[in-house]
Amino acid sequence: MLRLLVPALLLTLLTSTAVAAEAPQSAGDYRRLCTGKAAETNRSLCVGFITGADQAYALEQKTAGFHKDFCIPAGIAPEQLNRVWMSFLNQHPEMAHDPAVASYFRALARTYPCAD
Repeated sequence: MLRLLVPALLLTLLTSTAVAAEAPQSAGDYRRLCTGKAAETNRSLCVGFITGADQAYALEQKTAGFHKDFCIPAGIAPEQLNRVWMSFLNQHPEMAHDPAVASYFRALARTYPCAD
């Protein structure tokens, strides 16, 4: 039994490492996944990224109290935020190799600046 379990565990570890290495990281990765026909297939991934980034930003702002770079109006759905981000990336292809979250926050800062 142990002879079967060890190879199965190794295969699981190798497979999960390969999948993790392929996870989208750059703005360009998300642009390919979250626009056009691919957006329909990857909706959960795109919305999940946006929701997670927004929650992390809100938590950091609440706990650290840093200056807010953007203020998203109430009622804006993640799908709308995705359209804002993808439009921004289409206008700024030079950001394709930047970290995804940096380009996302920059898009929000340009679209939803806070009224100081």
